[in-house]
Amino acid sequence: MRLPRLFPAARDALGADRAAQALPAGRSAMQTLLIAIVPVLLPHLAHLPGWCIAFAGLMFAWRAWITWADARGDAALPGRLLLLFLMLAALAATLYTHRTVFGRDAGVTFVTVLLSLKLLEARTRRDVVVAILLSYFLILTNFFYSQSIGTAALMLAALWLITAALIAASRDAAPMAPARLARLAATILAQALPMMLLLFVLFPRVQGPLWGLPADARVGVSGLSDSMSPGLITELSLSDGIAFRVSFSGVPPRGADLYWRGPVLSEFDGRNWRASAPNPMRPARFEPAGAPVDYEVTLEPSNRPWLFALEMPTRLPAFGRLTADLQPVTDRPVSARLRYTARSYPGYRALATEESADLAPYLALPPRSNPRTRELMATWQLQNADPRALVERALRHFRTEEFFYTLEPPLLDNHAVDEFLFVARRGFCEHYASAFVVMMRMARVPARVVTGYQGGEINPVDGVFTVRQSDAHAWAEVWIAGAGWTRVDPTAAVSPARVERGLSGALPQRFAAPLLSRLAGDWGAQWAARARLNWEALANKWNQFVLNYSPDRQRETLERIGMKAPTWQDMVAAMSIGVGLSVLAIAAWILKAARERDPVKRAWLSLCRRMARRGLPRLPHEGALDYAERAAREMARRGMPAQRAAALREAAAAYAALRYGRESATVTPARFARLARAV
Repeated sequence: MRLPRLFPAARDALGADRAAQALPAGRSAMQTLLIAIVPVLLPHLAHLPGWCIAFAGLMFAWRAWITWADARGDAALPGRLLLLFLMLAALAATLYTHRTVFGRDAGVTFVTVLLSLKLLEARTRRDVVVAILLSYFLILTNFFYSQSIGTAALMLAALWLITAALIAASRDAAPMAPARLARLAATILAQALPMMLLLFVLFPRVQGPLWGLPADARVGVSGLSDSMSPGLITELSLSDGIAFRVSFSGVPPRGADLYWRGPVLSEFDGRNWRASAPNPMRPARFEPAGAPVDYEVTLEPSNRPWLFALEMPTRLPAFGRLTADLQPVTDRPVSARLRYTARSYPGYRALATEESADLAPYLALPPRSNPRTRELMATWQLQNADPRALVERALRHFRTEEFFYTLEPPLLDNHAVDEFLFVARRGFCEHYASAFVVMMRMARVPARVVTGYQGGEINPVDGVFTVRQSDAHAWAEVWIAGAGWTRVDPTAAVSPARVERGLSGALPQRFAAPLLSRLAGDWGAQWAARARLNWEALANKWNQFVLNYSPDRQRETLERIGMKAPTWQDMVAAMSIGVGLSVLAIAAWILKAARERDPVKRAWLSLCRRMARRGLPRLPHEGALDYAERAAREMARRGMPAQRAAALREAAAAYAALRYGRESATVTPARFARLARAV
C-alpha cells in the first residue's frame, strides 16, 4: 500500500505498525502452534483423502524447517504467486474428490489445506493469530466424527497448546519460558471452566446430531440394514462396535431369551432378502404371556428408522411404534444417540390369526429356483404335511447332518440354498435362517426372516448390558395355525452355544472372531478384558451425562434445580446472569491475586500509605508522576528536606517505568523497592 507524500505521518505510522508485527515472540508462537496442530490433525488422518494428508504434511514440514532451522524465521518462505497456485490446485483437488467444497468432509479437507498454506504465509503476528484461529476451528471439526472421551481429552490438550501459542503471539517482550507459558494457558482454561459448565447446563439444547445439514453427516455408521445377503451379518460379526446398551430394572433374562428384534424381511429374489413396504392399516397384534421385563436402551446412531427391543415389546417410547410385522420403528432415522424405556414379554404367545391373503407374501419364491430343495420338501410333505412336523424335521436335519457354523462360508452360486444344503453345508446365521425360510415356503408354510441381535454381555463394573455389532443375528418365524407367528432359530440346532453363550462361545479360537469378544476367555489377557470393561463403563457414563444431555434431559435437570417449565428465554436469562457473575468473580479473584503477588504494586501502595499518614494522601484519580509532583511541592512548602522530594520523584518515575514501560537494567523491581523505602 502506497501513501501520498501529503501524509508522511500516516505513512510512518503504518511502517512502524508493520515493523511491530515482526516480533521475536512470533517465532516462539509459531513453534508452539506447530506442536499444537499435531493433536488437532491426528484424528483427521482417518477421514482426509490421501492427497490432502500428503499436501498438508509437506506444507507443515516446510514451515517447521523454516521455524527451527532458519535464524530469521522467514527467509525461505514462498512467494505469493506460489501460494496462490498451491491454493488453486488444492481447491481443484477438493472439488475433484468431493464434488463440492461444502459439507463436512469437503469442508474439513479445504480448511486443513487453508491452514497448511497459512502457516507458510505467516510472516507477522497477525498471520500467526489467523492460523491460531483456524486451529481453534479445526478442534471443533473433530467432533463432527466422534464425541468420545478420547477425542474430548485429545482436543482439550490441543486447546491448551493452541492457547499457549496465542499467549506467545500476544507478547511484546522477550519470549516466555515454555513451562511458564504452559502454566499460564492452563490457568486461563481453568478460569473459563465455570462459564463452560454454565453454558453446557443452560444453553438451549437442539435435538439432533452435531452436524446434520449435508448428506455426508448421515454416513459412516455400521449396523443392520433393510436387506440381507450371504455374508452381510458375517461382516458385522467381525466388528466390536457397540449397537446399544441396556440397563435392566431387575434380573436380566437368560441368554436364550435375549432376542433383540429388528428389521423383518419377507421378499426374496433367490439370493437376497428385503423388507416389504409396511402396511399402516394392519395393527400389530400378539398376546403377552409370562413375567414382563422392564429396561432402558441407549441406542447408538444408525441413520435407520428402527428401534431395538426384546421380543416382544408391549411398551415403547412415545416416538416409537410396532409395525404390522412386529418391528419396533420410529418416524425418523436415528441420527443421534437415543435413550428410551421399554417393556417386553419374552414368553409372548398366541398371536392373532390372519387371512390367507395376508399370508401370501410369506409364501412367495422365485420360480424354478433351488430345484433340489423343492424336491426334498415335496418328499417331506408327502410323508407329513403338518407345519409343526415340517419345522421339527428341518431342525433335525440341521442337527443330525454334517452342518457347520463358521465365519468362513464358501461362496454360493445362483441356486444358493441348494448349494448350501447339499454341497457347502457351512455357513453363518444368515445362511441357516435363509435356507430354513425357503424350505418352509416350499412346503407351503408361511415364513419370514427376522434380523436383529441375539445375546449381549453384561459389564460387571456398572451392571450395564452391552450389545455389539458382533451380536448381529438372523432367525426365522413361521406361521402356525392357532399359534400365529412362532420364532424358530435354525442356528440353535447347529450351534446351541451361539444362542446360550454368544458368538465367542460358538466359534473356535482359530476363526477371526472379534478380538475383544474373546478376551474374557483368554487367561493371559484378563487385564485387558478388565481394562476394556472399566473403559466401557466410563464411556457409558460419558454418554449418559454428557452426550445424551438432550432437550428433555435439560428440562428435567433445570426443573430439579427450581426452574418450573423453563423456556428458552428463561435459560438465556439464567445463562447471562450466571456468566456475568462468573466473570465478575473471576475478575475479582485475578485482581486480588495480582495485588498479592505483585511486589512492585505492594511497595507502591505501602509508600502511598506512609505518605498519607504524614498528611500527603494520593487522590484516587492521580497517577504516580502527578502525585509525586504535587506531593513534592507540598513537601517544599512545609520546609521538608529537598532530598526527600527528589527521592519521591525518583521512586514514582521508577514505578511508572515498571508498570507502563519495560523493565531495564537500570530500573528493576528491587531498585524501586529500595527507592520507596528511602522516601
